[in-house]
Amino acid sequence: MFSLSQLQSRSRVLGALLILAVTAGCENVAKMAYDTGDPHPNIVIITIDTLRADVLGSYGYPLDTSPELDAIAEKGILFERAISQSSWTRPSYGALLTGKYPRSLGMYDEEGEILGDEFETLPELLQTAGYTTLGVVSNPVINSVFNMDQGFDTYVDSEIVYSWMKHLSPDKMTGLQTRLAPAKAIFDRAFELLDENANQGRPVYLQLNIMEMHEYGRKDLHLIREEFLELYLDHDHFRRRRYLQTLRQVSKDVASFIQSLSERPGWRNTLFVINSDHGEGLDSHPDIWEAHSHGRMLYESNVRVPLILYHPAWSIPPARVNRMVRLMDVMPTILDFVGAPVPHDIDGRSLMALFDGSGRPVDLPDYVITETEFRDFEKIGVYSETWKYFDNRDEHPGLNRYALQAVGKPEIGQTTDQIAQHQDEAARLRAYLKEWESRFPKMPVTPMAEALSPEMREQLEAIGYIN
Repeated sequence: MFSLSQLQSRSRVLGALLILAVTAGCENVAKMAYDTGDPHPNIVIITIDTLRADVLGSYGYPLDTSPELDAIAEKGILFERAISQSSWTRPSYGALLTGKYPRSLGMYDEEGEILGDEFETLPELLQTAGYTTLGVVSNPVINSVFNMDQGFDTYVDSEIVYSWMKHLSPDKMTGLQTRLAPAKAIFDRAFELLDENANQGRPVYLQLNIMEMHEYGRKDLHLIREEFLELYLDHDHFRRRRYLQTLRQVSKDVASFIQSLSERPGWRNTLFVINSDHGEGLDSHPDIWEAHSHGRMLYESNVRVPLILYHPAWSIPPARVNRMVRLMDVMPTILDFVGAPVPHDIDGRSLMALFDGSGRPVDLPDYVITETEFRDFEKIGVYSETWKYFDNRDEHPGLNRYALQAVGKPEIGQTTDQIAQHQDEAARLRAYLKEWESRFPKMPVTPMAEALSPEMREQLEAIGYIN
């Protein structure tokens, strides 16, 4: 953890950077032409855990699965091809909050690894810019025990943990015993936090995580209400049917929360960011072992996620952005949006110029990297505008070590490897991956024990988890 003197020095440096950047930042914000009269927007990130993009109507799905979210997208900015930097939660969140690749953060595995204090997060930087920072999560994988609460004035953990986490939180129930908190409970807790901080006179950064999509397959512990279990009954595939039923509920609940919050005094000046951390395989690759879930694969079903920006009071025209972007670009985009300085040592890039009409160049790479080391799986992928190339380093049963596939094609059945037909394309992507890995070597993990509070360390020592 940082010492007081380190924190003070860090704050002085960031404060100086903020002064230097404020003029340019305010110019960007002014381009949004708010009708609220307040240049400092609130920021709300709603991460719908485990939601793949292609099941939303606004992303082309033929069934009426997300009418409320589609209506929001029609009034905002929709990024058609947003790629997550991993296919499971914690490294994806790490990239979202820091603008850095998961391997640069040393985030690979579920257990024993945390987000190191040396990495600056979006809420930390917004704190420096004068924001009240609040977070409420339903997913225990991003609880504060993993140091994912950096920069938050208040961070509300999931009260339900997974069974493998029980030794970290002995006082909590496990997901085998009861359901995770539903979205409505997360939203209610968020309103409570906003009421508690209503008189501070500062803009708010609110970060929310909801887990209905993640829990869709649980039998008695799913989070779907009965009224939605009667939808899509003619769909042949059970997992997809249950997934779509869950989405229909989530769409209604998220839109209701956005409307209620927007109607509060002062909250029309709010940028809502709707996204997911990763997708879900479902029935897209039925012949591949463990392909139905997430974390194991890097197909579009797992890493192409929704990304929608919506501001109730802006006057710029709605837009669909077809350029391929990364989830790690959200952090610098938000900082740019509010006029806060964007750190120079991050790898994400602001997406503002893609929709603000400024004409500024956008320094996005031609290729997007995504990777996973979830449990015993290890894969890395390169996405271009037209192709995706995979290095399956885990010797996954039924898969070739290397695979080239077209982007945007239906992912039904075991997708045909096209390296033999497109050797030049495969060689180009393989060369890029090699060069990228030389620039971004794997960094060591930050072990959990190094960041434990004395109280938590004493608890874990008492139960024999650490020495």
